[in-house]
Amino acid sequence: MSFHRKRSKPGSWRERSSVHQQDLVDPEIRRHHLQFNAHLHSRFANQRFVQVDGEPGYYVAFSYAACKEVMNDHACFSSNPFPDGRLVALNTMSKADHSRVLRYVHKHYTKDALEELKGDIQEVIEKCTSDLASGKVDGVKWAQRIHMSGTLARLGLKASWEKVDEIVALNDAMVALVAPLGGVGLPNERLPWTWSFQVALGLIRSVPPLLLMVAKLGVRCTWQIIRPDVNILNPPRKPRMGLWWKPELLHLVPRYFMLLHHLLYEDSKDGPLSSLREGVASGDLSLAECLTLMVQLMVNMTSANALCSLLFRLASEKEAAQKALRDTATYGEAFIQEVLRLDAPLQRNPRRCVKQPVAKGKTPQDGPKEGSQVLLFLGAANMDPTVFNQPEEFRLDREEQPLLTFGSGMHYCLGSNLVKLEMRMVLDHLTKFKSIALDDHYERIADVDVGNWGFCHLPILLNVLDYIERLVRGHSVNVRDTPDCGRGLFATSEPTGPGTPAIIFSEGPLGGIVQMSGSTRRRGGACCLCGHALGSPAWQLRLLTDKVTWTGSESDILEEPLSDIVEGKPLFGKRSPLFCSSACHDEHERILGPLRTRRAAAQRFARNARKIQCAFYMLAMKLICWCLAEAKKRPSAEAAAPLQALCRRPYWDAVDMPPEIDVESFKRKLAKEAEISRQLALKALGGRDALPSDWDFLDETGYANLIGALCCNCTVVVYMSPVIQHILQVTGMTDCAAKEAALTTLEPWIRALAVSPPQPDDTSEGEKAEEISWNTPSGRLSFSSKLIPPFRGYAIYPRMAFMNHSCRPTCGVEFDFAARILVLQQPYVDIQKGTELTISYLDSSLDAQADLIAMGTKGRQRQLLPYGISSCSCALLLLDAEEIRTGF
Repeated sequence: MSFHRKRSKPGSWRERSSVHQQDLVDPEIRRHHLQFNAHLHSRFANQRFVQVDGEPGYYVAFSYAACKEVMNDHACFSSNPFPDGRLVALNTMSKADHSRVLRYVHKHYTKDALEELKGDIQEVIEKCTSDLASGKVDGVKWAQRIHMSGTLARLGLKASWEKVDEIVALNDAMVALVAPLGGVGLPNERLPWTWSFQVALGLIRSVPPLLLMVAKLGVRCTWQIIRPDVNILNPPRKPRMGLWWKPELLHLVPRYFMLLHHLLYEDSKDGPLSSLREGVASGDLSLAECLTLMVQLMVNMTSANALCSLLFRLASEKEAAQKALRDTATYGEAFIQEVLRLDAPLQRNPRRCVKQPVAKGKTPQDGPKEGSQVLLFLGAANMDPTVFNQPEEFRLDREEQPLLTFGSGMHYCLGSNLVKLEMRMVLDHLTKFKSIALDDHYERIADVDVGNWGFCHLPILLNVLDYIERLVRGHSVNVRDTPDCGRGLFATSEPTGPGTPAIIFSEGPLGGIVQMSGSTRRRGGACCLCGHALGSPAWQLRLLTDKVTWTGSESDILEEPLSDIVEGKPLFGKRSPLFCSSACHDEHERILGPLRTRRAAAQRFARNARKIQCAFYMLAMKLICWCLAEAKKRPSAEAAAPLQALCRRPYWDAVDMPPEIDVESFKRKLAKEAEISRQLALKALGGRDALPSDWDFLDETGYANLIGALCCNCTVVVYMSPVIQHILQVTGMTDCAAKEAALTTLEPWIRALAVSPPQPDDTSEGEKAEEISWNTPSGRLSFSSKLIPPFRGYAIYPRMAFMNHSCRPTCGVEFDFAARILVLQQPYVDIQKGTELTISYLDSSLDAQADLIAMGTKGRQRQLLPYGISSCSCALLLLDAEEIRTGF
């Protein structure tokens, strides 16, 4: 600092065989801490403690073994660097106080407890990263906002960016004032005598907020927190505090504790604050202890350091970053582990010797004595060459070793799980960016006398992936142009998934599915968002046999209960099950809930869609609503990209024309229907101005093209009812008492269904049926699997939409019970890098070649016309029976 008195320097640390007091406060070492860590191991190998020259009573421990030994030896070393009995935070409390206080907050910071915060943290990450990508904030502000927002979410609170920034600034001020956590502190004797005027001015400025603090918190609480007797009148000689060097921050102390008091008693859901209030009310915690604990819970600097270091390494470790971003499942945890190892956010941490330790083979005179201070170089311990091979290298193939980044033993960092969760979610989110570049003008923290390893300025350049690049990243596929069919999906590696046939990729539907209804479906049989089958086989049978009483209409052509949603129902848990989970209900509400503001208009749209009996209109409405929901958290062009990327053509050119009709007249009819649907959609969504200006979904041509795109690209989701699965399992059982009991239970249901079988709808034509015959106690019972219709719906699968048709496809598709698809390798092909991944638009199941051949060339040509495929010239008809049996 410019006000330091000139004094001789001991020379460069690289040239000395000792650690000097100057090294502990040297800004250049703070900027190049990793090199200094390596120097400690090189120069002082095999030494447990190194005494600090120029600072009596100070020692440095840097090896993995020595640091871990000190942290776990609570009899000889205290984590409280001050011997004067002042109030301290959780991480420096005695064992008894630590146990008493920790029980109020520990349960809220476990991995399981933090899972409930993922939605809030994800929302913050998306907003902050959008600001980072646009240049509104740098990496430091990005990291500070993410972690402080995550901390507030854990406390059950939300705040604006302005309030978040205020809390961060106040918390950082406390760190600068209170303690040199990673050093000895700058000697007060080096201050010029004129500086006393600055200190006096800082104290005078702090009087008004201090009086307010006394009025709000009481004299006792204020005294316990401020302790002017040991902080101002008789400050400790070691470690020296920062308040004498930062007197301009003194007035912020009362302001911060009054803010914490307000947050403590602010309405919040069950969480840490609720537990702390209970502790204060019971008298087990004093208010001063509670507020001091909150300071620690909200410490932001070190956690923001970890997020900044993650960003820094993603920008600087190109090869490792590419692996981690392309395959987070395989390399993500290893990448985060290396960041936390090399870039420990707190490089140093102090311990006070309360009893001289005696190591085996050492005399009591060696090492620290009672009253000494020991600085644990945690970052250096993580670079110990006896524990980590080639410790200075950033490697993803290390054998996992426990790090000392978050400490060890009783004082292991309470917030470590939250930091790791944020780092993992940030890494997952950053996979959407093509590149992460580092501006050379970044600046390391060097002016705060603590052990922080971070940045005060970190400019980052994010290059956003386009939609298709994001879509295929990490899935061993890519999209590129084909000679005859526009774009196609290609393999970038050989399938390596377990099992036979190999899984190429899996994915869920965009925005959920639109389900079919009518007599083949009953509302409550499947989740209204994902299509997951609901309930037990008995529940499904009650639905099929009308043993469940519903209020409202059962005549919807589409199962998607859009008219119910706009009326404020169904709500998860208030009626018979309509969603498989609260997560599906919440997502459904996020997408379609806004339609309630124009309830009557949305109902008219739904009635028109039922009248026309076209699922594409309902699917279009749902997908437009999904894009609108996404546009609230990301740029509008990015939100609409999944629909804009579809191969789009007018609906009347995409639909399968009925035979023997006037084609032009039929096209005009479809165009009129599409225009009526568009007008109704405009009113339901609030008019054209409700959509971003760069969207054309509700323009006359754009809407027709969207419906056509859905006609050409959507997938009919058909999968077996769990009732049929149960029936087939019972049928396959060997004759025994258990099978007889199962048949006795099922027989009444099957006979009831046979009396009033479901009427087939248009989409069920040609579906295979299995004939089943049972010998039951009441006689022979024969029936068809058509008695229990499959689950059916329409959906868009983004990656599969790029797969072209082939009558000899390389892939087949299967569905699970949550409408997710599995794209599988056909057993008769060998997929290599560069192989185009194709499916049959006519029958996408595995081993469907015999059925495709049975259609004949003309049959295939006719059914492929709506997909823009005007000819079928493949050689399927030339295959003989043996080739059909053994495969292509």
